[in-house]
Amino acid sequence: MPLLSFPRAVQLSPYYVTVRPRVHEWFISKGVLPPRLLAPFLGQDHTLLTSMMHAESSPERLENIARYYTLWFAMEERDEELWARRGGVRQFYANILEYLDTGRILSEDPWLLAFAETVEGMAFPSLLGARYRKWKKDWIEAEFRVADYGNTPHIDFLEDRHHAVGMMLGLVVFTQYSLGLDLPDSVMEDPAMDDLLWALVRLSSWQSDLLTLGYEKARHENVNVINVLVAHRGMTRDQAVAEVCAWYRRDLADAYQKLAAILARSWEAPPLVIDGYCNGLLATTAAFLAWNQITDRYSVELSSQYAPALSQHARP
Repeated sequence: MPLLSFPRAVQLSPYYVTVRPRVHEWFISKGVLPPRLLAPFLGQDHTLLTSMMHAESSPERLENIARYYTLWFAMEERDEELWARRGGVRQFYANILEYLDTGRILSEDPWLLAFAETVEGMAFPSLLGARYRKWKKDWIEAEFRVADYGNTPHIDFLEDRHHAVGMMLGLVVFTQYSLGLDLPDSVMEDPAMDDLLWALVRLSSWQSDLLTLGYEKARHENVNVINVLVAHRGMTRDQAVAEVCAWYRRDLADAYQKLAAILARSWEAPPLVIDGYCNGLLATTAAFLAWNQITDRYSVELSSQYAPALSQHARP
């Protein structure tokens, strides 16, 4: 697999060392995963991801985001359990939607209870809270569409992938939250900002599927953009990998062109605020790539233990 790069140095929060054990202790106390999965799961170090993405954050905000990201990745650890129950995945996401719409949790699922506690602990300001609900719902709707494919590389995944990667939450919501920002609609709904955000999301989509291809193969999972190109565009696996790498380089150049255009403009928000937010966007994107390359999460050796169980289930 070609080594991807992103031209932005990754920094680490000075609060990483103190926040990490607190997040682990909190997560263990919630009973989200069985004891046998805790050590390998926490060894993936989602607080490291958070601390690289949001190195400028206060310790309190950093801990809240690290809790959220830890829960996010814990969802995948429950695949075997959810896939084995007919309609289990859909019901799980329906419960999240119910909470987003009404504030009610209609389940005793420990993941959902920890999720609600984490979101409420963030106490998003009004605009950021609305954006959180918007992009969380967008991600869930994409997951519903992907679930309808079954475990097959559907052609629509080439577009749905950008919504299912979930990076809009990191870029729009958590980057602002980490910096204590709540940017006005005149900034966040401007076409230039929207174009930059989607360019960065596409980068995250391509890098994610390139870096997780072996991991997903070991788990008998076929929904990956490389597999889509093989199935629908007549490419070999190596040709498909080269094509997605070319898309990554194209979107990397596009993102920096869009960034330059934004920094050259006048905005309703002060220039230093816009500069800080754009720096946060680059940090979030660079850290996601760096963590994907170093984490044990996508180790084929570690993931292959789940393959026999997962291969028995199609996506519900």
